[in-house]
Amino acid sequence: MKKHKKMTAVILMLSIIASCIALTAPSSATAAKKVSLSKKKLTVKVGQSKKLKLKNNKKKVTWKVVSGKKYITLKNKKKTGVTIKGKKKGTAKVQAKIGKKKYTCKVTVKANVKASPSPSPTPRPTATPTVIRKTVVDGILQLYYNDENAKDAKKLIQDSDIPVHVIVESTVTNIKAYAFYGCSKLISIEIPDSVTTIGYSAFLWCDSLTDMEIPDSVTSIGDMAFAACSSLTDITIPDSVTNIGDVAFFSCNKLAGITIGNSVTGIGDRTFEDCSALTTINIPDSVTAIGAEAFKGCSALTTINIPNSVTAIGENAFSGCDALTDIIWNDNTYTSTTDFLTAFGDGK
Repeated sequence: MKKHKKMTAVILMLSIIASCIALTAPSSATAAKKVSLSKKKLTVKVGQSKKLKLKNNKKKVTWKVVSGKKYITLKNKKKTGVTIKGKKKGTAKVQAKIGKKKYTCKVTVKANVKASPSPSPTPRPTATPTVIRKTVVDGILQLYYNDENAKDAKKLIQDSDIPVHVIVESTVTNIKAYAFYGCSKLISIEIPDSVTTIGYSAFLWCDSLTDMEIPDSVTSIGDMAFAACSSLTDITIPDSVTNIGDVAFFSCNKLAGITIGNSVTGIGDRTFEDCSALTTINIPDSVTAIGAEAFKGCSALTTINIPNSVTAIGENAFSGCDALTDIIWNDNTYTSTTDFLTAFGDGK
């Protein structure tokens, strides 16, 4: 009887120990990591060897070339990988088989191009410095600008200690993007009739620019072309211009006079935003749309004439125009933007 009780106690103790081991031992299914090839595609050159790894494998593996045997050979076949050597230009497939599982890698063998002998180096010609025609007249640097000297001319303007007047030569057809960006010493510029476009941000931050005339040859004024030209007081957009870009005259806060030509079809988003010196503007009959925030922040604007040709006005086009009390549209005069926009919305 005592022996039976002792045996029962031993069996119970062993069961408890086995249960504890089972609870604390990590599951083999959880611990196991997925077997995979290090690459599904591999490129080697003829005569070159590369290692293809088989990750997380501990089982027996069979390596073989399943296609393109004439292009590659396999060496150092192991459970953890194989070495592939290129024999001939072409493509092949390498397979690792573990039980019923198959893992395949596509191998591309490229020709080992031999470098041709380098010719004797030709002495590089000494760079000829760009010649910029310039002179100083009455304390103002006057320089001639063209496509060839554009980069050096811009640096010369930016580094100048005195005001600069630029004469654009007649070979130029496009004032390119950022052409005079940040040229704070530029006070005036002459643009010839050969120019047809004024590019993106061409005069952005030219905050000393006071005198310029856009010629009749120009058809397009790019986005931000004259933004932050805070000394510009008057501008005439000729009849040749059909497009004024977004933000084109943003924050020209001394711009008191604007004449818009009869070919402009639209005033872009934020085109005259924060032109806080602007008091009056007449929009020609060619315009069909006024963009969002086009005149936002024009705090001195009192009078605007909007033709019947305008069929669309963007959001907040006149936001912050607190002095605007004379809005002429459709043979009527409105004393507030709210009344006008209500009538405009009903009349469309």
